[in-house]
Amino acid sequence: MTRDEILRLEPGPELDRLMAEEVMGWEEGEDFDCSKEGPLIYYPSRNRVLGRKWSPSTDIAAAWEVIRKMLDSGWGCEIYSPNNPYALENADKWFVVFAKSGPIVMQLNFSAKAPSAPLAICRAALLAVKEASDEQ
Repeated sequence: MTRDEILRLEPGPELDRLMAEEVMGWEEGEDFDCSKEGPLIYYPSRNRVLGRKWSPSTDIAAAWEVIRKMLDSGWGCEIYSPNNPYALENADKWFVVFAKSGPIVMQLNFSAKAPSAPLAICRAALLAVKEASDEQ
């Protein structure tokens, strides 16, 4: 998947599945189930009784789980609300940056904008994980 394709992803099951597999490292059928149109169901500790809907592309609580995973994996994160005068890139959308090391201003290739915070978080996290793995 190219950078442009990632930055054009819309909220929904396709992006949620990519987040589960690529960012969270979950396996379908073990950690989660997801039909093409239906919601992704996550099974904490692979316990199928405790399954719950998980949609980081639309739900801020699930998006924070993505941020926690990225932080635990050694990434830094900055989030800017729309029209924030301190944002690295002033925009009328949410702006999220993930950086592995060094000053974040030097890592703008791991950033994304979106009309909602969860979508910006998902796009930026997926972009960071994909581009970092491509560089190795």
